Amino acid sequence: MFMAPMVLHRIHAVLRALSGFLGKQHFLANLYDTVDYICYDADVKAISFIGSDPAGLHIYARAAARGKRVQSNIGGKKHAIIMPDASIDDTLNALAAAGFGAAGKRCMALSTAVFVGGSSAWYF
Repeated sequence: MFMAPMVLHRIHAVLRALSGFLGKQHFLANLYDTVDYICYDADVKAISFIGSDPAGLHIYARAAARGKRVQSNIGGKKHAIIMPDASIDDTLNALAAAGFGAAGKRCMALSTAVFVGGSSAWYF
């Protein structure tokens, strides 16, 4: 079964609509044979991964050994990008939901917020 968060499906649709922007993108979850295939396939030049330490180390070791670029954000650290014009109330509600509403899936929980242009406007 193919499973990925809805936001990834939407990002994928936008990238696909840009007709080839960044080449090909695939979002996969819990597909061990597919992951190994991607690590070994000569046509795949780079891999970006977010998830558990064991899975990230597995992917990094196999892909990097074949000269692929690997972005492995292990430990399941999701990031939120907060723009300067973001609504404080809406953003705080979204951050709380993303950090604690992942139904036990630690790798899906948001743990890092990056403020574009600084965070001084957020101090009360």
